[in-house]
Amino acid sequence: MHATLPEKRFEDSGAAEYDQRITRLIPGYTELHRLNAAILHPLPADARILLIGVGTGTELLSLADSRPQSAFTALDPSLAMLEQAKRKAACLPNTVCWHHGLLEELPEAPQYDAALCLFVMHFLSDIREKGALLRQAACRLKPSAPLLLADLAVQCSGQTEYLVQYARTQGLPDHQLDRLQQRLQQDFFPLTPGNLADLATTCGFETPEPYWQNLGFTAWRLRRAPSVPTETV
Repeated sequence: MHATLPEKRFEDSGAAEYDQRITRLIPGYTELHRLNAAILHPLPADARILLIGVGTGTELLSLADSRPQSAFTALDPSLAMLEQAKRKAACLPNTVCWHHGLLEELPEAPQYDAALCLFVMHFLSDIREKGALLRQAACRLKPSAPLLLADLAVQCSGQTEYLVQYARTQGLPDHQLDRLQQRLQQDFFPLTPGNLADLATTCGFETPEPYWQNLGFTAWRLRRAPSVPTETV
């Protein structure tokens, strides 16, 4: 079984503090969600959208605000995060199917018009796990449907130090800054943009198109190819 999402990384206090912490860690976090909504605007009003690693539901609320007729499947391996998202989404007019678990456990049919996977893949240490996540996502999308993928990508030296200093300017406490620096060095496993392009095209997608970048965090639009290659072990 492939661990296609990081499990139990955001339970208890990690989930409770996530919303307050994430905007201090990722420059342009709010703007990215607005941009995602704009990119998905051409989809049919009643599009089915898969949220891989929905977390506390920020992307769900952002998309639902402009897409009241769309139906969402919100998936996360952290029950604490999923429960927060459910509470936030309680008043939405949209149909939301909640799934506590891994992407591979989700049925492949019916297929989705789009998917989002934001700040998930850089937690996967093994290149085979990253590939499994992309392939599992491709299998659940209609041909040519977009996957919006955002992750930390290595593009120059000193990036992690810039991120720590940015978090400092945003008021992250010193003890959390120390923990952030440790996690960036030990718990994050970013690809280079070139590595991602190679991986995506072997896992059922066309060449990724970047559309947003901030201090090493990058977002790409990946279009599902006409067919998805069979996975090899």
